[in-house]
Amino acid sequence: MKKYIVIIFCVILLISGCSSPVKDDLLNYFNSQLPPIMELEEKAIEEYSSIISKEDYKYETLYNSLVKTIIPNYKDFVENLEKIAVETEEVESLNEMYTKGANMQLEAFTLLKEGIKEKNKEKTNKSNELFKEGRKHITKFKKRMVEMADEYNLEYEL
Repeated sequence: MKKYIVIIFCVILLISGCSSPVKDDLLNYFNSQLPPIMELEEKAIEEYSSIISKEDYKYETLYNSLVKTIIPNYKDFVENLEKIAVETEEVESLNEMYTKGANMQLEAFTLLKEGIKEKNKEKTNKSNELFKEGRKHITKFKKRMVEMADEYNLEYEL
């Protein structure tokens, strides 16, 4: 019996020895913090993409979807993303990248809605620039997320 206890204790030491505050924080961030809110982002982006991917979409359809579904879901996503509490500077920096890109995307959706409503080409063009810039930050976030997961030997899915 003592032999088994010593073996179990050694395994626990090995497992905890492989851990670190950053690794634990990343695991919490990846597995607990992000998944519940990413559904909101996914709904908004999928709806937006499904509309603009059609060659003959109407601005009225896009506008209504922005007002009723896309912006409310994305706004909830951003608000929840901003509320995420992390323990380490490394994961905080990672979350800030995502938050910065997401805020730009939200601003782009809002500006697009205004541009459509006001028939203001300048606003719709500006929204496209914001979308591009927001995607750059989100891509940077995903790249850094993969790097950190690899660095801490974590499995991940994008």
